[in-house]
Amino acid sequence: MRALTPGHFLIGEPLLEIPESKSITTTSLSLSCIWKNLLNLLQHFWDRWHKEVLHHYQSRPKWKTSQSEVQVGNLVLISDDNSSPLSRTMARILKLIPGTDGSHRVAILQTGSGLTRRSINKIVILPICAREDGDSEIHH
Repeated sequence: MRALTPGHFLIGEPLLEIPESKSITTTSLSLSCIWKNLLNLLQHFWDRWHKEVLHHYQSRPKWKTSQSEVQVGNLVLISDDNSSPLSRTMARILKLIPGTDGSHRVAILQTGSGLTRRSINKIVILPICAREDGDSEIHH
């Protein structure tokens, strides 16, 4: 009987245990099956990244603070329900359009292909902002 370690939850065995030697030539999987498995793993990674990381940055503290985090110049990802996480479009906020209550509701965005208009709810602010010297700064 062995104690459970973090490795059991991460890889199914202790982290310090020497793995069994498995040769690629002894596997019965074809290269196309291996490739499909890798693509599935990649899609799973981006799905989790989208659900966990992007949703973290998309949270809006409505009642905690009165100051809006959305500002002209912010880098954002345009979030569409029909697009995959791999095909999100990056943009920069050029102009914010307020609603009747004075809160920002719509943003005019500069993308690589031109200008577009999106609801504030459909953009994810990246933790990067442009400084006056042209460099970018990452916020955590």
